[in-house]
Amino acid sequence: MADAGGKPLAVYCQQSLDYQGALEFNRRCLRAGNAPWLWITTGPASRGYVSPVFLPDAGPCLGCLLRHFQRLSPVPQLYDALARHSELDGDFAVAPFPAEGITILQQIASWKIGQMSTTTAPSALFRLHVLELQTMNVSVHRVFLDPTCPDCQDARLV
Repeated sequence: MADAGGKPLAVYCQQSLDYQGALEFNRRCLRAGNAPWLWITTGPASRGYVSPVFLPDAGPCLGCLLRHFQRLSPVPQLYDALARHSELDGDFAVAPFPAEGITILQQIASWKIGQMSTTTAPSALFRLHVLELQTMNVSVHRVFLDPTCPDCQDARLV
């Protein structure tokens, strides 16, 4: 848990493509329903992600985000394979990621945590930040609620 201006914030950091681990973290946060959460990963190796701050009572969840990734993927069956791998043995190799990239992701996450205590949170707090290692560019993307998300569809008003 991180301190977000006096409010707890669950943070899940991954160095691998443990898809089921991320989804289980998301489900635990949704069930708890009392604190926002954040996901940070370097698992894809060529990219690092800092998720939007997910809220227990509004907006998309991490499941919505991962389903969006799968829909946009040129190889959507990869996500099914990752889920099966997770269920079978759960061992994932740690993705190599340079220290400079980790520092950038830490700075983005720290900024988001700090913004949690502001009266009017900037919209970037609720956006996905993607670090492309080849260019060291950071892009920002809106994440949409998936009305068919099996993780949050019953927990939220859609």
